[in-house]
Amino acid sequence: SEDYNRRQTKHTWLETHIWHAKRMKMVERFGYRLAEHASDKGVRAAYRSLLYGCLLSDISYYCCTELAGKKRDIIASLSALFSSDTGLTVGAKVYTSGQREGKAVAYKSGAYPHHAIGPVQFLWQPDPPAANPSSGDISKSSEHPQPHSKQWIFCHP
Repeated sequence: SEDYNRRQTKHTWLETHIWHAKRMKMVERFGYRLAEHASDKGVRAAYRSLLYGCLLSDISYYCCTELAGKKRDIIASLSALFSSDTGLTVGAKVYTSGQREGKAVAYKSGAYPHHAIGPVQFLWQPDPPAANPSSGDISKSSEHPQPHSKQWIFCHP
């Protein structure tokens, strides 16, 4: 354990590092030790698994950022990073309910179509269920609307 910690001083290891190191060529990128390609051990087994729909992709190095605040403020703050010319953005109604995950390309603030940062995935915290007035159940959220929403953004470091 102490030896593993010593080896991680320059680059962080993923949780699956030891498994990958036995089977793949490891490279140093983005401050992590990542698997670049298979070391030709078990190629036949990997090919057979791929035929049946199995694919291994370790994305544990992806970063998750949580934004909290009023939904309209979050959307306004992020609008400079995304362009509707590339498709739906973080403020699209189809995503803001929290029922679907969105994908978009982020750009340096106000620099679209130049200076792309990279692809991001995002998910809004699902909206709380609406109160049913016919059942007499008036929740606290209907008396005082919840001012804060949360959005999670997943991106490559």
